[in-house]
Amino acid sequence: MVPYTKNDFGYTQFLKGSRHEVFGLIELIDSSDTRAKTLETLFSDGKSLAWLAGIIRETIFAHGVHGDQADPEDTWLLTAEELELIKKIFLKRLTESQPSSLLKVPHFLSLMYAWHQVGDAEGALSWISHQTASDPGFLAVLEKMKSWSDSSSEGVQYKLRPETLDTFFGGASAVKHRLKLISKNDQNEDTVRFRAAELLTKFES
Repeated sequence: MVPYTKNDFGYTQFLKGSRHEVFGLIELIDSSDTRAKTLETLFSDGKSLAWLAGIIRETIFAHGVHGDQADPEDTWLLTAEELELIKKIFLKRLTESQPSSLLKVPHFLSLMYAWHQVGDAEGALSWISHQTASDPGFLAVLEKMKSWSDSSSEGVQYKLRPETLDTFFGGASAVKHRLKLISKNDQNEDTVRFRAAELLTKFES
C-alpha cells in the first residue's frame, strides 16, 4: 500500500514525503530507455489509479502544465518527455475503464481533476455528463466528489466545494436546483430523495 498524507487543506500528497521512498526510486535509473520502459510498465499495469493520478497531478503542477508557477526544472522528478509518455497511457486507461470501476477508485475527485488538468478537460467533462444523465448516476458521482476538511469547531467534514461544482457541473446553483428537483419528486424512490436532500446539506459556504 502506497503511503499518502493530507495537508492542512485536506489535499492528498503523493510525491511529498513518500516520493523518495517509492516513486522517487525512478531517480536511481540512469538510462533514459530504461526509465521510459519502467514508467510505461508502471502506468500500464499499476493497480492503483489513485496513486498514478497523484503522480500525474503533482508532476503537471511541477512542470507548470497546470497552475500559476512551475518548479525549477532541475528539481523535476520526470522530464517533459516522460510526462508526455505517462499522460498518454494514463488517459488511455481512463477512457477504456468501465465507469463502475472508476467510481470505486479511492480519492475519486483527485482522479477527475487529474483527468481534467492533464490536457483532456473535454474528455473529463464528457464522462461526467454521461454518468450523471440519470438521477441515481448524478447522486452517485456527486457523493464521490466531496472534499475533506478539518476544523477545531466542526471536526472532519466532507463538503462540496464551489470550485469543484464550477469545474465539473456548471456551478453550485445548477447542482442545488437539480438536487431540489430530485428530493421533491414523488416518483423517485425514498432512498433517492433522501440522498438528494442529504447532499443539499453538504455545500461548502
